[in-house]
Amino acid sequence: MTASLHILAATLLAVPQERVNIPPAELPAAVGDLVRKFVPAGAVTEVTRRVKGDEEQYGLRIFVAGKIAEAEFDLEPGAPPEGEIEEPVGETDLPKAVADAFRKALPDLPLPRGLRVTAIDEERPDGQVTYVWKLKDPKRTVEIAGDGAMAKVRRRIAEAELPAPVRAAIARDYAEARIRRVEQVVVNAATTTYEIDVEGGDDLIATADGRLTVED
Repeated sequence: MTASLHILAATLLAVPQERVNIPPAELPAAVGDLVRKFVPAGAVTEVTRRVKGDEEQYGLRIFVAGKIAEAEFDLEPGAPPEGEIEEPVGETDLPKAVADAFRKALPDLPLPRGLRVTAIDEERPDGQVTYVWKLKDPKRTVEIAGDGAMAKVRRRIAEAELPAPVRAAIARDYAEARIRRVEQVVVNAATTTYEIDVEGGDDLIATADGRLTVED
């Protein structure tokens, strides 16, 4: 093969392919094993595959108990799959500790339908479960740990809504920064911080009294 063909082949491999549908029977065994482990009563009804360099990406639809769950997995040579499974849940599907944590965090709202999200990677091969709700009015996201021990309520706010000490600290330390996004994060209905997404720079976490730290 000539040098130009080598370059062309390498370029084609580096360009991500479009997602294509494949039969569920062609799902790699390692991914299928995870689905059976975490959704034992589920049946995979649809699979898409995309190749990105050495990485394969799989999107799944799983029929379970009359509902459709969705999953995304990345698979690299020599490594276990990493990804997450999202299952729709209603109030009757929730552990009591999770339902109680939601009512404590948002006592003014009835408990809507949400998602049970199981994240799986090398550090969490047994999965880390979080329950998630996206509330449109006001625009909030609720995240509750699978054991109910931690509840986070995220709310998108305008930069002008930041407490005055936070705005002053940003003006002092990041005077030229362009703020792209600000979220207020309330943990366990008690502790409030602000996550600030800075264009082209560090993402910041601020306390109400104006202390800034760079997000890990």
